[in-house]
Amino acid sequence: MIKLHSFPGRWGLESLSPFAMKVEVYLKARKLPYETSYGNPRGAPKQKVPWVADADGTIIADSSAILAHFEKKSKTPFDEGMDENARARAHAIKRLIEESLYFVALYARWQTDAGWEAMKPVFEQVPAAIRWIIMPIVRKSMRQIGFAQGTGRHTPEEIWELGVRISRRSRRSSERIRSSAATSCALSTSPPMECSRI
Repeated sequence: MIKLHSFPGRWGLESLSPFAMKVEVYLKARKLPYETSYGNPRGAPKQKVPWVADADGTIIADSSAILAHFEKKSKTPFDEGMDENARARAHAIKRLIEESLYFVALYARWQTDAGWEAMKPVFEQVPAAIRWIIMPIVRKSMRQIGFAQGTGRHTPEEIWELGVRISRRSRRSSERIRSSAATSCALSTSPPMECSRI
């Protein structure tokens, strides 16, 4: 069975890590049997989550590498029914979300007071004796990541505006991809069940 190493979820999400959540949602959509394990990412191959141990013992780190690994093993591509234009749009949306919107979310969670209050309960699993030490260290680390990437250098107003622009562009492009994929699938010889995934 596949073993997914991840962060715990909250608010109905599979994981607090968007990248770990991406992998888990993929495994669910593919109906691949798996189990999750939570632990210190410092013990991971690349010192971050997610990473997986495949049923044959193969270790793969990084969410994109993990999905590519299972796509190679699959008889049918996950994006079956999409033409090249739709695939290109989907890739652009993926990069936009993972390299831009992600850092807006990072700011919302770790730099704003409201976000920090929402994140505090996540640390309840940390022993109380060291919790007060760990919490500010993790928050400072997250803020430094956002600052180093660039998003954290903007004003709150600029960051929110960036998030709104990205969300709107992603939604419009997603609608075009879905329409294109549905048309391509309807004109192909794919079984109805495959078209219903779109």
